[in-house]
Amino acid sequence: SPQRCFEEVCAFFADQARAASLKLDYRIDPGVPALANGDESRIRQILVNLIGNALKFTERGGVTVQLSCARGDIPEIGNLRAARLFFAVSDTGIGIPEDKLALLFQPFTQVDSSARRRREGTGLGLIISKRLCELMGGSISVESRPGEGSTFRFSILTDYQVGDTAIPFSQPVTSPVAH
Repeated sequence: SPQRCFEEVCAFFADQARAASLKLDYRIDPGVPALANGDESRIRQILVNLIGNALKFTERGGVTVQLSCARGDIPEIGNLRAARLFFAVSDTGIGIPEDKLALLFQPFTQVDSSARRRREGTGLGLIISKRLCELMGGSISVESRPGEGSTFRFSILTDYQVGDTAIPFSQPVTSPVAH
């Protein structure tokens, strides 16, 4: 269940966001299938990495996480239908200078190499996330402006059984997880 996976990962960070006085909101578009085939633990791993980073580099404002889907055509033979899930993690954090964006997806590389930042991680989270996305038929990208925040977007290719999964809700699901 993409919705359950998404909600549980966001709930995992609720206390951390609350303790930092940050908003943590999520939005799930109504076109996301109720059930899909995919590696849920790897999707969780990517989300945990991106949401964790967003909270780590945000001092004011908050983090918004979004899930949407593009469904493929109904097949003439069989009952599996392709779907691409799109995830976005946006923050109001410190942002990343444009000349440093290319370094983000390199192993053992951190944009901020100060002593304080060096001790907060190995610099492997984003390269692992990138490779996981690629293994699941997707990609990952980032848009950022220093002082305004960042948005990391990733997609994965999945499928679901036609007739087995209805659109779970008619309106987008939005929730403030923490305030």
